[in-house]
Amino acid sequence: MTHSPSAVEGREASIEYVSLANNHILDYGVPGLRESINVLKANGISFSGAGDLLEAQAPAFVQKPGCRLAFFSFSDHYDYWAATDKEPGINFIDPQEYDASQLKILFSHARSNADIIVVFVHWGPNWQWQPSDEIVALGHAFIDNDADVVFGHSAHHVQGVEVYKGHPIMYGAGGFIDDYATDDQYRNDLGFLYRVKIVDNLLDRLELLPSKRTHTWQRPGDDPPYISKVSRAKGKDKDWVCSKMKELSAAFGTKVEDLPNREGLVIALGSS
Repeated sequence: MTHSPSAVEGREASIEYVSLANNHILDYGVPGLRESINVLKANGISFSGAGDLLEAQAPAFVQKPGCRLAFFSFSDHYDYWAATDKEPGINFIDPQEYDASQLKILFSHARSNADIIVVFVHWGPNWQWQPSDEIVALGHAFIDNDADVVFGHSAHHVQGVEVYKGHPIMYGAGGFIDDYATDDQYRNDLGFLYRVKIVDNLLDRLELLPSKRTHTWQRPGDDPPYISKVSRAKGKDKDWVCSKMKELSAAFGTKVEDLPNREGLVIALGSS
């Protein structure tokens, strides 16, 4: 997929960071990757997870009032897109074969300049409700080596949330917005906006606000062929995605409760 650089200009959403390690960042080769990076830099948007080797591995830092965050980005596919000393690419990680000591080094260096460490990771296959044992083990390894939050994505539908040692692991965030047709079983048109609440630089809770993506098709020959829009999920849609998240998270022993007025879900954090 590709967009005009002007799509980033004049954006209404307050996007301060994007994760680049995924299976589409090199769809247009190294020139496409470099253009993406240059557009982000020109618009003051931080990024991590792709570029030259050191750039791909390095975190991005975002300063919020009273709290500084470090963002890492990894992807488990494709291995042939991995950044090397000679070729730009993604920050590749193999869930079945990775160096935990390297994670420790990366995160400890970031910790000296950050209060909270967030890991974005593109992992696992599509259309699978439960993550594999290898994915779960890698999620634990991120936390064990000093990450605070793991935000997993790749499957185009939601997967469960685990609270591991007081830290959230979102195994599959789902597709907040995408160009996929809706699957009747996995309901990839439904998802959440994930909001981590931090109090005194400590994780307090994770709020999940139900969302729905719709495609409005244009007339034949129009460009683009359809317009995608995201809104709050309501009624039966909200009930379905909230119930599914509770079910999937229960497999990890996660207690998921309703927010006041049933606006969404909340998961307590911080107790290990």
